[in-house]
Amino acid sequence: LRGEKGQRGRTYAAESHVIQQRKHAAKRGQVIAGCRQQQRSSTASILLPQPANSRVNASFFLGLLPQYDAVVYPMNPVIEGSEVRALVSQMDERPDAAAFVYSYAAVTLFLTRTVPVDQTPTDRERIAAFVARSVEHHRSPGMDSQPSIVDVMTDIFVQICFIGLRRLELGFLYLRQAISLLYLLK
Repeated sequence: LRGEKGQRGRTYAAESHVIQQRKHAAKRGQVIAGCRQQQRSSTASILLPQPANSRVNASFFLGLLPQYDAVVYPMNPVIEGSEVRALVSQMDERPDAAAFVYSYAAVTLFLTRTVPVDQTPTDRERIAAFVARSVEHHRSPGMDSQPSIVDVMTDIFVQICFIGLRRLELGFLYLRQAISLLYLLK
């Protein structure tokens, strides 16, 4: 009889411990649900919807080359203007080229501004739209693919724009991704 009471006491203590753990799990679940809700409400303001017929032609991208060479390239001397020109011509066939060209346009527009991006909503929307398109076209490295320096610079340019758009957490995510891709380059 004594052994049964002792056993029941241990069983009750174990059940009590499980109940306490479940109470904490409910709190964790509430925190996660709150984070998800906050993420859903803020996602709409990050990436703007794109009109279906809002295709930008190659001449627009090529027109940004002088500004890129004067302002962006000196700070990020990796991909030269001639390489950008080649990527613009390949953007319809290669998703990585399209991702780079959109990020190149966004970072060039962002870094060549004379007025803060927060003061001109149309410029902010335009930069955010180019960033959104870059992210859409950007592919993560897979089993059969090897990242390139173009992928790294796409992430760097997207990172610069996210920081400028006050999306610090996304900016740091793309910075870490660029650093990781550097380790994978051969």
